[in-house]
Amino acid sequence: MSRVPAIAAPLLLAASACIDDGEGASGLLIQDQVQVGWQEEYNGRDDGLGALAPVDVMAYDVVTGEPEPGVDLHVWTDDGAVMPVPSDGVTVLDSDLSIESATSMQASARAMQAPARAIEIWDAEHDEFVGLDPSDDLELRTDRGGVARLYLYVDAFPETTEGFAPVRVVVTLGESGRAADGLFWLAPR
Repeated sequence: MSRVPAIAAPLLLAASACIDDGEGASGLLIQDQVQVGWQEEYNGRDDGLGALAPVDVMAYDVVTGEPEPGVDLHVWTDDGAVMPVPSDGVTVLDSDLSIESATSMQASARAMQAPARAIEIWDAEHDEFVGLDPSDDLELRTDRGGVARLYLYVDAFPETTEGFAPVRVVVTLGESGRAADGLFWLAPR
């Protein structure tokens, strides 16, 4: 019998949620906190500068511990300046582009009916220019290993007198709005 993969256990701290869908109870394995490199200069809203943080969420059967493929998940945040992005919604763009060329390409892409939410940003965490399609409420489905992969795009963190505050990220199983959910924090590092 296969349990949660040994490599996933250290990466995923047990923040769990359970939901009974009639076929058995499902749980979530998510990190307590995800960190992203951040500096004060990055914290302008809608300035084309931000950071992407990769996140894996695992759904599993709470009785057997087996990963559960094909589980629907919903992900959202408490702050509109931090948005979930599907893993296939990120495209690395030509790093040799100047800002002027990138802006021109962005205008051309929009004119060619690119998705309305598609944006291009400089990902300060990975030091590259990327195009992405963020969402307010991202719907995902776990793969055959029970894992759903996504990114969190940070345009800005809330500011406090002590610095930047973390942002709460909520993950629910099944239909949006069901009571069982898990949460974790996206924090600046």
